[in-house]
Amino acid sequence: LYHLPDAEDRQRALYEAQRVLRAGGVVLGFAITHAASALAALQTGTIHRPEVFRMCLQTLANGEHWPPPGMPGLLPPSYFHRPAGLREEFETAGFTVREVVAVEGIAWLDRQYFESWGRPERRQRLLELVRRTEADPDLLALSPHIMAAAELC
Repeated sequence: LYHLPDAEDRQRALYEAQRVLRAGGVVLGFAITHAASALAALQTGTIHRPEVFRMCLQTLANGEHWPPPGMPGLLPPSYFHRPAGLREEFETAGFTVREVVAVEGIAWLDRQYFESWGRPERRQRLLELVRRTEADPDLLALSPHIMAAAELC
């Protein structure tokens, strides 16, 4: 839902999902967390660029992601959710949320993530860490992406 910066557009998308969903069906909605830009900027060192710092503060404050000009590779204007806000948008549209879970979880914070993923014993540690934390509401915002699974009320 992050590609829809306007709340009304996100609600329309969820109402459309409700319209086409079969009885007993489940809809999945994906969001970028409000902390994702700040966490990524800290990891890359770009947090010290004034325009990136301002962008991160704005996104943390209200979820609005407006990338500074001249910075290729950043997402276009988007909306970055708080986990509770993603749940609320689904409930407002008439869904019952089964769960909100982390997509990457906190494993992406491993500084040698790709190297670790290539080593079976390290990969198993990362997967166990993700399994144990993926639904923890206190840790959801540390994952760049989250997913809501919901069904019609």
